[in-house]
Amino acid sequence: MNGRIIGVALGLVLGIILCLVVFVTANKNGKIKTEYDERQNEIRGKGFKYAFFTALVMLGIFACLDVTEIYLPISQATIYMFIVAASVGVDAVYNILNDGYWGLNNDKKKYEIFMAIIGLFNLGWSLFMYVDGRLIVDGVLSFAAINLICGILFLVLFVAMFIKSFSSKDDEGEDMV
Repeated sequence: MNGRIIGVALGLVLGIILCLVVFVTANKNGKIKTEYDERQNEIRGKGFKYAFFTALVMLGIFACLDVTEIYLPISQATIYMFIVAASVGVDAVYNILNDGYWGLNNDKKKYEIFMAIIGLFNLGWSLFMYVDGRLIVDGVLSFAAINLICGILFLVLFVAMFIKSFSSKDDEGEDMV
């Protein structure tokens, strides 16, 4: 048990450090904080609202499953992290598609590259955990699935960024005609 606690703590610390490195590296002015204009803050507020309601609905669904004693072969901790990831995904995808994600000081290309790398790394680690027998334990999706969840989340964000970049280029082309 102590090994698991240390592993989770190390994962969290490394994740926080990685986030700080990404922000400092991918922000044009080298600051951690992203700067947004008023319109973007309004969009971000809507994204937060949709994320909040996503979490509420998912918590309600999982609570109903629990009360009706319908058990999914997923550990409780994995369910919690799935709810968090889904909420973050709803917020981020909404903001990306509505121009509320990129701050005034962000380098979009660097963020896209980081999203792809982080997503692929997490999926690769999930594959390692699966082969090692730690992803599914006694027929239950274990907490090791957090890497799978994060990998999928980051790749979804990468795809949303790619779609937005592609559609923005089309919009710019139409303006020029």
